[in-house]
Amino acid sequence: GHVEVHHRNADIVATDISGRLELLPLLGRRINIRDARIAEVTVQQHPVQREGPPVTPRFFAPMMRLHVEDARIDRLLLSMANGVTHEATNIAATATILPKEIRVRQASAELPAFSTRLTAQGRMNAKAPLDLMDRYAIGVREEEAFQQVLGVPRAKFMQDFSAWAEDQV
Repeated sequence: GHVEVHHRNADIVATDISGRLELLPLLGRRINIRDARIAEVTVQQHPVQREGPPVTPRFFAPMMRLHVEDARIDRLLLSMANGVTHEATNIAATATILPKEIRVRQASAELPAFSTRLTAQGRMNAKAPLDLMDRYAIGVREEEAFQQVLGVPRAKFMQDFSAWAEDQV
């Protein structure tokens, strides 16, 4: 299959999708997907255009829950509004996406730009990644955006991240 999502903040395209979707949990506002396989996911961020009052960042609609068991993505390409691109390959994960949080039970990916394979588990809230993307979209330089959002210089973040990633492989 093929899925395209067009939103004011980003376009997302997923190609060559297969897997098992459980329909009964939809009655309880849950989506369960097992053994998902996706050849490629591309995310193209658009410049930030905020209208109206500030909104609380979310990964998913309120009251919804998406549980993914044993998902694999061959290639993920993120294209930021400022022209910077990020690539990950051979992604494998089991996770639950809640409205404001992603709970990763197990994940791994290769980052070709860093010649690194990393594994992870934990939680990620919706605010920090979106704050970084918002700053990139309005032209804030990466170094300054890291300092503003994460409270550390980019070099320090990458040093700590690289040390952590090396411990994971």
